[in-house]
Amino acid sequence: MSSSEQMKRILVIGIGPGGPEHLTVQAIDALNQADVIFVFDKGEEKSDLLQLRRDICERYRGGRPYRLIEIADPQRSASGPYNADVRAWHGARAELVKNLIRDELADDGCGAFLVWGDPAFYDSTLRILETVAGDAAIRRVTTTSVTVARPPRPEPRAGRADLPRTPRGTALAARVARGRHGRAAACRPGGR
Repeated sequence: MSSSEQMKRILVIGIGPGGPEHLTVQAIDALNQADVIFVFDKGEEKSDLLQLRRDICERYRGGRPYRLIEIADPQRSASGPYNADVRAWHGARAELVKNLIRDELADDGCGAFLVWGDPAFYDSTLRILETVAGDAAIRRVTTTSVTVARPPRPEPRAGRADLPRTPRGTALAARVARGRHGRAAACRPGGR
């Protein structure tokens, strides 16, 4: 890429289990980089999810300007096989997201999606953005990769389970960093 080319950036920000007070400092810093926040509006029945995302932006943006783009979530069909219905729904979502990123985000702009928890493990947002990005680079920093990448502590703390710093734990971190994590693995202290 030449130095004159500009690139749009999209952040997928894990916002914890559901309360504004659960955001990490890193999530708040990422939120403050975004010019545009994209949120799916899932209708009146789930309007509290949209309102919580608005509340998070208002609380942690500190009055700095941003645009909140509400995306009317397409309906997921329940008439066919489940997996086929979900794939079609994700395809419809990907098309909406692609068009909104193209139309609503400046060439050098930064957009963000706010998702519950660690998006690497159970959120379809990454799959949808991978569809949108095609061959563009997608960099992931997950809770698991951050945990395993930390230097070892001199003493384990009681009651705290981290991924072990063993060859198996290191291999998991490497797979996660390459985007080949599959499903989340439960690890016990000590790697047993």
